[in-house]
Amino acid sequence: PVDSSSTVILNTMLSENYTHDGSRSCIIGKSTVVEHCQLKSDINIGSNCLISGLRGRCKSRLTIPSNFVCQMIKLRKNWREMLGVSTNDDETNEECFVYIYHNINDDIKKHSNCYGVPFEKLFEKNRLSYDDLWEVNDEQKLLWNAKINPVVSKTGINMSSKIDWSIFTWIDHFIKTSGTDFDDNEASVKESFNKWKTHTRISLSQLRAVADASYEFKYRADCQRRFEASNQFQNVLLSRLHDELNLEGAVDDEIGLISTLDALDKVIIQSIKAGSFDISSRAFMMIGNIFSFLAEKCTDEKNVVKIIKDDLNIYESIAQFKSLINDGEKRIEICKDLLRYRDFILLSQMNKCSFKIHAGEFEDVAFALTELCVSRGIKVARTKSSTSLGIWTIASAPARVDISGGWSDTPPISYEFGGAVAGMAVTVNGRKPLQAKCRKFSGSSGILLCTESRDINTGKLIQSERVYLNVVKDLSDYCDPSASCALLKCALLILGLYPIEKVETDATTCDGSGTSLHPYTNSFCGTEFDVGLEVISTSFLPRGSGMGSSSILAACILAAVSKCIGLAFVDEDCDEKKNGLTKGVLFLEQLLTTGGGWQDQIGGIYGGLKLGESKTCVLPMQLKVNQFSIPTNTEKELSSRMALCFTGQPRLAKNILRNVLRQ
Repeated sequence: PVDSSSTVILNTMLSENYTHDGSRSCIIGKSTVVEHCQLKSDINIGSNCLISGLRGRCKSRLTIPSNFVCQMIKLRKNWREMLGVSTNDDETNEECFVYIYHNINDDIKKHSNCYGVPFEKLFEKNRLSYDDLWEVNDEQKLLWNAKINPVVSKTGINMSSKIDWSIFTWIDHFIKTSGTDFDDNEASVKESFNKWKTHTRISLSQLRAVADASYEFKYRADCQRRFEASNQFQNVLLSRLHDELNLEGAVDDEIGLISTLDALDKVIIQSIKAGSFDISSRAFMMIGNIFSFLAEKCTDEKNVVKIIKDDLNIYESIAQFKSLINDGEKRIEICKDLLRYRDFILLSQMNKCSFKIHAGEFEDVAFALTELCVSRGIKVARTKSSTSLGIWTIASAPARVDISGGWSDTPPISYEFGGAVAGMAVTVNGRKPLQAKCRKFSGSSGILLCTESRDINTGKLIQSERVYLNVVKDLSDYCDPSASCALLKCALLILGLYPIEKVETDATTCDGSGTSLHPYTNSFCGTEFDVGLEVISTSFLPRGSGMGSSSILAACILAAVSKCIGLAFVDEDCDEKKNGLTKGVLFLEQLLTTGGGWQDQIGGIYGGLKLGESKTCVLPMQLKVNQFSIPTNTEKELSSRMALCFTGQPRLAKNILRNVLRQ
């Protein structure tokens, strides 16, 4: 809260901390002037104050009483030499600043008041002597030449250098209590006083000679430039523009880092309130990029992850965020917790390895928000027909060849810029190489999953994996692409076997044995009696062949299972059944954490030559597929001229995708 009628805030950016309880507070009193400040802190500034040049972060609340002047000024590099202050090699490269902290009624050219109280009272109530404030040869003992202004040093650009306001706690306490005797003070007050007393301090008369005026003028100009850059960041993100943003340049110093993070914070909170998860996802991805930049600048090369002592588990927060359907306020609180966690990291001394780990964490937050964007508008509905017990439902599909437009189909690119991909469905050696089949059977309530890899020519089994699902815990590794039958597990979860958001929490209930899946399997299959379910996926292509096998196989699995048990995808934005299946695969791949776009499944679900398109800045994402007929003679000629070669070098699309999206 600010009294705008009498308070002046000039060339200043104030950004509050996010606390554990989610509270925020920034209070500035009447007739106060705040100028040239870049602060990340909860602040409580009284009335009739002048606050100038404060820069950095303060973990605790920054409180300044009414009628005070507080100014932070950069000192010249050789200030110690100029004042005859002893130094060591470690201190020569440090940037040093001085805090000026006075009552506005103190007369600096008299020996009268200091901090608004008489000097004699200050000496009487505290363990201070004249020798603590003045040189022996000082003829006049004035506020002007009293060494009461502490010097602080700041190093690095990673925000670990912060404002330590505890050095002034004893002064604020002394004023509030009208001069409590030193021995009667609390331990924290005594500690503050001792810190102030043992600190290097200089006088106003000394400061006049060693203040770095050129640095201060440049700093003030930088404040204005950063403020404009911050506004640009917010405008580009909130308006869904694609103007180039120099993110690395924006965080090349502490001031830039504070202002950039403040802009991203505002974007995240505002977009979450509006339900614009595409915007907040982009902002969290930029936070991940900032950590990557800091990792590159970090000189600590230790290959050890530094443990952050914080009570927030970022992945639990992600899961909780995704599970909240209509609770916007709770989602905002979770985002504030994530931003507080980020600030806690930045205030810690991180090494290169740790910065990279945390960069990945915030990228995962961004991908989780992308998952929410993709899953919108997709529903699964019960149909009137299902397959009889023991009867296999089989879905098979061709592979696909990408002709042009690759990557433009991949969220968030596909809805930020719009996508257009041309491709065609192809058989391999005359065979549709991807297949899934599903059947219900009586006498059991378990689920049997099986993945097969077979030879394209002979059909001979090359490799297979089997997984039995009896309890919820058996589903808990669904988001690990390397886990056995992970694709099949994700398909069952998307179709509604069990609430996705409850898998983690319910996996360890019931005396550690896990929640039974039996009643959920019966409900999933639409029956009241015990049934089992068997799902087999088969690929005649090598894993990682680059022909869209995993996405198209996912489409086959979803199609076979849904047909078998009487379910169907409903796309709220399109009546085309295949469109719902296409989006279902898109959601499945987000759930599997591999990411991916829609070109693979479109390539296999829709036959022949086609052009798939998605619109720009439209969510839920809308897809349009135009199929083109090819004359029979042309098709034969084309087939006779096509050769398929496999290098034997598979790759996980998840890793390639993340590298592309980082760019």
